[in-house]
Amino acid sequence: MNRDYAKRLDDLREKLSGFGKENLHDILHFIGVGMEEIFGFKRCRIYLEDLTEGLLICAYAMGEMKSELQGTSIFILPQTSLVARAFVDRRLYWTWKNPEAKKMFNKELASKFNIKEMAAIPIIHNGKSIGVITVDSSKEGEIADKETFETVKDFIVSVSHSIDRAKRFHQHLKFSKKVDEAKIGEAASQMMRSAVKIVGKLTLASVLIPNEEKSPLPPFNKGGDNRGDYMKILATYSSKFEDKDIYEDRHRVDIIKGESLIE
Repeated sequence: MNRDYAKRLDDLREKLSGFGKENLHDILHFIGVGMEEIFGFKRCRIYLEDLTEGLLICAYAMGEMKSELQGTSIFILPQTSLVARAFVDRRLYWTWKNPEAKKMFNKELASKFNIKEMAAIPIIHNGKSIGVITVDSSKEGEIADKETFETVKDFIVSVSHSIDRAKRFHQHLKFSKKVDEAKIGEAASQMMRSAVKIVGKLTLASVLIPNEEKSPLPPFNKGGDNRGDYMKILATYSSKFEDKDIYEDRHRVDIIKGESLIE
């Protein structure tokens, strides 16, 4: 290994070891920074397995179109994606001078994000894949030699404990939130059923709570604030199925002046 690589990778390992399980973004960020500063890679994506969704989700991206790439997901189907293939096989793959790998290249994603060549490096912890790091290029041809990528792969294995610990913590929080949301939804449904029994000739009813974040659905927050412009719909009842569907398809009710009866 290049001595300069070795010293700088040791420094990066030491930095990463100082982060706790709650610092997933920081861990991924400094790995991405290391890919650029140590190896000169300008673009990379870091996918982590999401056990709650059964997908590989891009938890971090660096370089061109990074904000659009972050949060995208890939099904773990090795026949359709080089990223998924690297994850399942626990092998390093690259596209240049490699017709078989080129066949697994996700052409739709490559076209959308201007990726001409890529290498997919599995993140392996205790013999099991937990994610994949890709190194991308908008130019055709070799990104780096095999020895360099083997060095990257060995480095990733050496810091995989920190990644796995933070990933598990992050996904535990995500799962707990889903469980809490399910409990709230069930409580709202019970409240709705009680109201229907108590109130005679009820035509339409819903359980609404203040929405805590900016709406991800159009028309977003026309009032200009990050919260308070919408009510989230938890449960609905209608004597007519078509009216119930209208509520449930909307997800939220606008409470800006002049937009609804409850403003």
